[in-house]
Amino acid sequence: MLDIPLCKPRILLLLLVLAESASAAPDDLPDFKFSAPQFFSVPVAARSFLGTTYAYTSARETRLFLSVIPIVDVEREFGRISELDCVSLFLNEVASSHKGFFSNLQRRPLPVGDAKFVQFRWSGESGGIEKTGVLSCGVSGGWYLVVHFLDEIKSATNTFPLIRSALRTLSLP
Repeated sequence: MLDIPLCKPRILLLLLVLAESASAAPDDLPDFKFSAPQFFSVPVAARSFLGTTYAYTSARETRLFLSVIPIVDVEREFGRISELDCVSLFLNEVASSHKGFFSNLQRRPLPVGDAKFVQFRWSGESGGIEKTGVLSCGVSGGWYLVVHFLDEIKSATNTFPLIRSALRTLSLP
């Protein structure tokens, strides 16, 4: 796992999760297209200070989070953030809530729409359940896109290929 000791990335992560719906009109949201696997429910959108996170859940432990953040807002506040710095922010947070956390940079990038993003595979235990996930971040159009999906280790071999295929359908303006 990468360790970013700088204060700015921590502040960015905090701003991404703080709800600040009053500052953003619905018109500010990107009009993206995505065909999620059928086992996911309709996503819940949470507007934050810098962007929007779409949370897809299922009846089981399977989760998919898509965070869409305007590049101009991030660069105005923090400057350019590399894909590795972006992923590291979120990996550090996932690590803090999972026992025996382990992550590994994957050799192949994660195809997301027409783009290919750096990806980390992780595993750890949370709530007595062994979980695994993929965390990725990249730039598509004028947006930073953070992709995070996770599941129980025993079902990920079935759900992850479906999620990966679905991510190829994602398109941002």
